Amino acid sequence: SQAVQWCNARSEWDGLTPCYYPSSDRTNVLRTADPRMISNACVRWYANGWRLPTEAEWEKSARGGLKGIRFPWGDTITHSNANYNSLYPSEDMPYDLGPYSGTDTNVTGYSSPWAGFTRNGYGLIDMAGNAGEWCWDFYSTNWYSQAGATNMDTRGPVASDFEYKRVQRNAPWYDWGANMRVSARRFGNTPGTVEAFRTVRQF
Repeated sequence: SQAVQWCNARSEWDGLTPCYYPSSDRTNVLRTADPRMISNACVRWYANGWRLPTEAEWEKSARGGLKGIRFPWGDTITHSNANYNSLYPSEDMPYDLGPYSGTDTNVTGYSSPWAGFTRNGYGLIDMAGNAGEWCWDFYSTNWYSQAGATNMDTRGPVASDFEYKRVQRNAPWYDWGANMRVSARRFGNTPGTVEAFRTVRQF
């Protein structure tokens, strides 16, 4: 809710056309209404203002131009790549090379400063680890496995499988390597479990 309202406020501050509106007629800019209810029809998708990325936009950005890889840089992860939790060696995650902490924390024990890790192929930082991030889409469990998925609307489903829950991509510093994969997805429960958001613009 606050992230969507922030996007509109930033757009107006920058002299751009806001993207979010409380109804599908898209006449009154959303400033105070609760946006958990607004739909894709309430978004000016081609406005030049700031908005949350769709889940598809987020994943394409995270991959940084690479295809068929687990992480923005390749197929294995260590603490030199990202801020995340390596609790213990796992046969289920042979791609997590540690080092292993042995306790339920990562090596640092807290979120890291911005720009502490290598940029991906698009120049983006922390697309794996450090903070979970909001995306625009309502969360649907089987959205990407439905028939005809390659041709489906990349703005996401019209409703969530879990009330009004939206997609979270990436994972916070205290989460493990499997959830740092660029394909990993979940729904955000509360603002306390999603610490960040990125914004995109139409040029």
